[in-house]
Amino acid sequence: MYSIQRETAINSNSCALACIVSLCRDFAVFKNHTQAEFITRHQKDHPNWGAEPGGLTPYQFIAFARSYLETKAHVIVQDPVWLWKYWQKPEKLGGVFISQRQPTPDNQTISIQHCWRILDMHKDGAKLMNPKTDGALEIDVDWSFMTTWKAYGIILER
Repeated sequence: MYSIQRETAINSNSCALACIVSLCRDFAVFKNHTQAEFITRHQKDHPNWGAEPGGLTPYQFIAFARSYLETKAHVIVQDPVWLWKYWQKPEKLGGVFISQRQPTPDNQTISIQHCWRILDMHKDGAKLMNPKTDGALEIDVDWSFMTTWKAYGIILER
């Protein structure tokens, strides 16, 4: 599945929020809401958003997916073979990769948690939406990025 519209993160903390907004738009949960409106709506429940607007832990991401996308289950997986198997299930709704490292423009890596929306998977890797602040990109990665970026996947199920 490919996103109707790639979602650019509005700040360096909101990559997971950009992924939730992108998923919600694809499934017509809220087509016109922005990340800023989402932050305003949930600010009182996330006091850390004063310093890190839109920052979500993986468990907060799952909670928003359950609430807005009505997901019934989630699977957290590191093994590419299992990721591929869960992606093939008919009840799969979508997913993200959470990396503990992030590539920089000069091909170095920095230690920072980053969220990438899974647009599609294939036997050799995945097509991802990277919600960077200077414009979201679609990238195709092979499975070695799991090790390089210290990543794991969260697959959301109906």
